[in-house]
Amino acid sequence: MSALKRINVRQAAQIANFNYLEENNMTLGENIRRIRKERHMTLKQLEQTVGISESYMHAYEVGDRHPKVDKIEAIAIALGVNPEALHNS
Repeated sequence: MSALKRINVRQAAQIANFNYLEENNMTLGENIRRIRKERHMTLKQLEQTVGISESYMHAYEVGDRHPKVDKIEAIAIALGVNPEALHNS
């Protein structure tokens, strides 16, 4: 598969993912958890990739804490999605 075709497939998946989030009005934390589970990642794997504690990541997922923009970007990169996919903008 060519690089261009892979990019188009990835963009289409991100658009589909974003549309799913829009329709279901999920919170940032719910989106992080759902996408993490879709990627078959544990909480520990995600927190190690992002570089924050497991307790902070859990707090983000359950809505007890709200990550700053730089952490949202790091989480999105670790999950392989666009940062906007984690929001319901």
